[in-house]
Amino acid sequence: MMSVASATDRHAPERAAAMAGFDPIAIGVPTGDKVVAWRQRLDDLGVPHGGIASGHFGAKLLVGLHDPDGLEIRLCMLDGGE
Repeated sequence: MMSVASATDRHAPERAAAMAGFDPIAIGVPTGDKVVAWRQRLDDLGVPHGGIASGHFGAKLLVGLHDPDGLEIRLCMLDGGE
């Protein structure tokens, strides 16, 4: 289960601020349909995100999802996914 964390949940706010603008975490998703399913799940939970963008060669990326420290997490369609 995913939940939205508050500022009090941050373990290292100074470190998180220093990492602002970076997206060190990308999670592979098997297909474009699964990326769409993740977007719907996040919408259902009220978790803010930046929507789906097109990557190289038409790959789908779900961007603008952030962890409790504000670091961006991207969900990316794996190579060969459809």
